[in-house]
Amino acid sequence: MAESITIYGAIGCEHTARVKNKLRQAGVPFRCINVNYNTAAERFVLFVNRGLLITPTVVIDRGKQKIMLARPDDNDLDRVLAEPGYLVVK
Repeated sequence: MAESITIYGAIGCEHTARVKNKLRQAGVPFRCINVNYNTAAERFVLFVNRGLLITPTVVIDRGKQKIMLARPDDNDLDRVLAEPGYLVVK
């Protein structure tokens, strides 16, 4: 099964923009869901972050395993994405 990456982000969120740019530069496909316009997505983010609306919340779907990162920094992304071979960690 192919992995998929979903970014739950918000308008004007510099952290969302940074994560999206990093993935684009690395050629990693993803989809972005804007929590400003999607109440179900907003509720999901609140649920997985224990009541906090943290953006971006990144979900990496590996079939039976889901990896969730709340406002990951570049090192977090590099570490997790290196596992399936998306990026080379230096």
